[in-house]
Amino acid sequence: MTKNDDKLSQELEYLLASYLFENKLQMQRLLSYLVSHINSPSDLVYDQRTIARECLGRGHDFDPAENPVVRIEVGRLRKLLSLFYEEELLRPYTITIPRGQYRPEVIIESQVNKPKYLPELAPSPANPERLSVLLQFSTEGVDNTELYLLRHRLRIGITIALSRQETVRLLVAIPGENEKVADAIDFIMRVSVSSIDAGFELSSQVYAADSSKVLFQERKNLSEDYEPSQIDELLSVLVSELFDHEIGKLWRKWVIKRDAYQKVGAIKISALVRYQHYLFDENRKNVELAFLEITNALEYHPGDKILNLALADLYYRIIIHDYGLVNDPIEDGLTHVREALRFSPGSEKLHTLHALLTMFQQKYDYVVTAPIRVESPGGAKYFSSSFHYQVLKCLMSEWSDGFKQLKKLCDRFSYYPKLYPVLAYLYYFLNDERPEAEKWKMIVIQHSTDRAVRQCAKYMKLSGKWSGEEGREILLASLDKDMGRFSD
Repeated sequence: MTKNDDKLSQELEYLLASYLFENKLQMQRLLSYLVSHINSPSDLVYDQRTIARECLGRGHDFDPAENPVVRIEVGRLRKLLSLFYEEELLRPYTITIPRGQYRPEVIIESQVNKPKYLPELAPSPANPERLSVLLQFSTEGVDNTELYLLRHRLRIGITIALSRQETVRLLVAIPGENEKVADAIDFIMRVSVSSIDAGFELSSQVYAADSSKVLFQERKNLSEDYEPSQIDELLSVLVSELFDHEIGKLWRKWVIKRDAYQKVGAIKISALVRYQHYLFDENRKNVELAFLEITNALEYHPGDKILNLALADLYYRIIIHDYGLVNDPIEDGLTHVREALRFSPGSEKLHTLHALLTMFQQKYDYVVTAPIRVESPGGAKYFSSSFHYQVLKCLMSEWSDGFKQLKKLCDRFSYYPKLYPVLAYLYYFLNDERPEAEKWKMIVIQHSTDRAVRQCAKYMKLSGKWSGEEGREILLASLDKDMGRFSD
């Protein structure tokens, strides 16, 4: 087989630039050495002694019978190459090292029938209580190192972002026979990256698994010298706007597909569907139904991570809106959140909820030191976690930064939960900005969330002229008067 040296050299550069070979200098040297001698008529260059001396830095007294380093290192390289071509799309060449030899073999694209999409990384059981998405990536046009690195950044970024969404089940897999995917998959996201004049074009399309109709699509151009923040912004669109359990556009379609479970008595799925209904329409009736169904479902599924997260979230909302569904929501909520953290110790949302419930106990010093690992405001990619974290900052009297970041986050996604006008009204009221406070007060009254204003003022950390119990009572009385209601 004749090998085009230029194309083979490009393939080698592509391999060396990949994340699999990044920071693996010995693997880079070994691969370069083996490929550079691929057209040599002599097998001497692939003798273990020659490889050890010319590539691995061993002396002239090297004895392969006593030192298996060449076999070990070539074995490592063989595995890396195998993994690379399992994850990559069609390449002009495929470089392999057959077992029992050290001379690489090069397979031309037309000689191998490779899958179009990424292979499955790990078995993942069907979980109909979670939104399941199949990720597929492709690269269009002429490949180069920059295009590969951009595609890799997107792939890793989306994968990490989705894996941190507790309610999403992520698969990176190839379709089955006839390009079909398993019935357990809800949606397919296809991301394509291509080179254009002076930059790159990224496109993403989302389909229902059982349909070829495009549900959502996004297209964006990047210059050759794009900033990392532009990737963060794109991930926000591709992840939060679609998959965040509060604002994600795909969840309404998930609910429609799951509604039938209520009729067949699937307790867990029915409860989560009810919880999602509440997130779509925040009112007392919906939170009460969701609270009852999730509490009941946990009796059948104790320790379930998703149910625990949903119930912890509902306790927080019961307190903030003063729904009065339980006798002691703060203590009960804290007990439940701590129990939930036993099963999901790495959940950012649970840590944030725990800090909020602790704030309702007015243990402010503990809230400040509580470990909360949430994305920084400048690169926030997860709407729900970031929103509630900024709410916490506001209620801990970090208004100047907290509300600024809260507004920035909501403006970014054009989504404003009913708690947002409550905090806006409080922010402007506390700063004596009467025209703005009056505007947001009318929205609060329209939403019937005036009790949430009082709850926030009742538990938040106060400073300045409002500090101390007497100041809190004066503030509550002032808010009641401004709202045109009487204190409880």
